[in-house]
Amino acid sequence: PLNRRFNYNIVGVDVLVAQKNYEEDYSTLIHTTSQTVLNNIVLFWDYLAKTKQLKISENSERRMTRVYKNIKTLVIAKEIPRSELGLVLASLTEKRSGLLSAEFDLVNARKTLGRSMGLSAKNSFALASPQNLTFPEILPETVKKYTAMNQQLMEDTINQALAQRQDLKAFGLQQDAINYQLKNFR
Repeated sequence: PLNRRFNYNIVGVDVLVAQKNYEEDYSTLIHTTSQTVLNNIVLFWDYLAKTKQLKISENSERRMTRVYKNIKTLVIAKEIPRSELGLVLASLTEKRSGLLSAEFDLVNARKTLGRSMGLSAKNSFALASPQNLTFPEILPETVKKYTAMNQQLMEDTINQALAQRQDLKAFGLQQDAINYQLKNFR
């Protein structure tokens, strides 16, 4: 009522700015949530990859241990020169080093995934191992199909992705709110 003699938009601009700020915050929340979900998916697949790498390293170390024992038996029986044992021992040491590295990588991937999901450090280490999951198989024909997309389809896909980006929408809403304030306070 006090601003009746002035432009009525001055009173209403605060409501419009608050509405734009609310929409901006909502879009920012959607964008942040989608980024968090994407990050957790990537971290999960990394965790799965580290689990598989550990199994590969364990099998490799186990095989090399058998080879070392066989070579050692042959050296004791004087079937082969002792220098062969040194070469095999070096390979076994390399495999054990790879196994330790794979174990460390798995622990780190588990911890990172758990922390990203909001778990405490203690609960992060209690995450179950993704035993029965496999990576999706990507056939060469599929790769050829998607790399052979025409230019227009690719541009349309990029434009659609840009139109749905919530961070860009939030930025536009923030600009609208500022423009309302500037327009009505001049």
